[in-house]
Amino acid sequence: MWKILLEFLRFLIGGFGRGRRIEAILRDTRTRVLRLEILDAMKRKDTRLVCTLFDDYKRLGGNHYLDALYEQYMKKVSKK
Repeated sequence: MWKILLEFLRFLIGGFGRGRRIEAILRDTRTRVLRLEILDAMKRKDTRLVCTLFDDYKRLGGNHYLDALYEQYMKKVSKK
C-alpha cells in the first residue's frame, strides 16, 4: 500500500516539475523569437513595431542584449 502511494506521489511531483521545465523552454523560445522579430523590424525601419515588440521582450524578462541596439536605433530614428 505504501509503495503504491509513494509511486503515485513521485509521479505527481515529476509531472509538475516537467510542466515547469516546458514552460521555461517556451518562455525562452518566445524571447528568442521576439529578439529576431525586433532585429528584423529594425532592418525594415518599422519603428512602431520595434517599440511594441521591445516592450513585450522586456515584459518577458528579456536581458540587456537588445538594450544597446534599441537605444542606438531610437537615436538614429529620432535624428531623422
